[in-house]
Amino acid sequence: MSFNRILDQSLAVRTLQSALEKDRVAHAYLFIGPAGVGRKLTASVLAKSLNCEKLRGHNPCGTCSSCHLIAEGKHPDVQTIMPTKRSSTIGVKQIEELLPIAYMRPISGKCKVFVLSEADRMGLETANKLLKTLEEPPPSTVFVLITERPESVLPTVASRCQPIKFGRLHTESVAQILVSDFHIDQERASVAASLADGQVTRGLEFADPKRLDTVLGLVDELNTCSGKLKASDQLLEFLAEQQQSIQEEAEKKITSPDESATASRSTLEDLRKSFVDRYYRSLINDCLGLLLVFYRDILVLKETNAEELVINRNRLGMIRKHAKSMSLAAIVQNMEDIERASKYCAHYVGEDRVFADLLMGLRTA
Repeated sequence: MSFNRILDQSLAVRTLQSALEKDRVAHAYLFIGPAGVGRKLTASVLAKSLNCEKLRGHNPCGTCSSCHLIAEGKHPDVQTIMPTKRSSTIGVKQIEELLPIAYMRPISGKCKVFVLSEADRMGLETANKLLKTLEEPPPSTVFVLITERPESVLPTVASRCQPIKFGRLHTESVAQILVSDFHIDQERASVAASLADGQVTRGLEFADPKRLDTVLGLVDELNTCSGKLKASDQLLEFLAEQQQSIQEEAEKKITSPDESATASRSTLEDLRKSFVDRYYRSLINDCLGLLLVFYRDILVLKETNAEELVINRNRLGMIRKHAKSMSLAAIVQNMEDIERASKYCAHYVGEDRVFADLLMGLRTA
């Protein structure tokens, strides 16, 4: 993976390539932008460029042992620090454990790289711990702080980082990545990309056919009370399966980098819980988003009869049927109910109760 694979972030790429070319890489960067647009990918490519054994200009080769280890998250000189526990904060202890390592010589590479994911989730004490190191940066060490909310990063920390801004991707770029990198068929990728709001991670989630079929399949069950109860059970069963899959992914991805940097069992469990919580909440939000977009399509078709404006174009038959049978008031009321359910879930109200209430209340006429 090289800088050439980072789409629609030309300013960020040019800035980093120029720094590498002139051997003037900053000791700390602040990557600013929404999730799923290439911030972490860019941090990984930068780490590879700084440690690659066969650097090609300013692009890493992608084939040497350093590039492979970084790609697998196992390089001893490249670490990612992320929020732990349900409180989703980067704790003081995490930074305290990191700082002595930052001042050591690289173990096997040329440069140590510390990537702080969701850097805005550092409390004041944690940020001040990091600040002391940013004020007197160690040699051969680069910090990359990643955030969606730069205004929540301690100003004195932000001021000691070079800001790099990332924007949302073009819909066509999201579709291209879904097809080329994840082997999703073109039609499904196009629909998913149009829902993704310029974020590949969201596009990938929307491209999951099981998710789309499960969520939209519920709508046809809502004509009777027993059907609504069945739909609620089906959705909760699906969410439980997905939560288990996320848990398995967390256990696979979040492991100690190597024996010399073995994290404590409790720290690993905290990281995994945070990973599961974050991705499960995203799953819930996207399921509600799918329902909302579906009713939006029904509204658009009912009001304009313009099929080209429909996002779920592969569900036109189903959308036509509901646009014909539902009143405008019912469609609007359903959309308001879905948005309300999304707000409840964002505040950790139990999704089983939220979804049961939502599905029982959705109108069909």
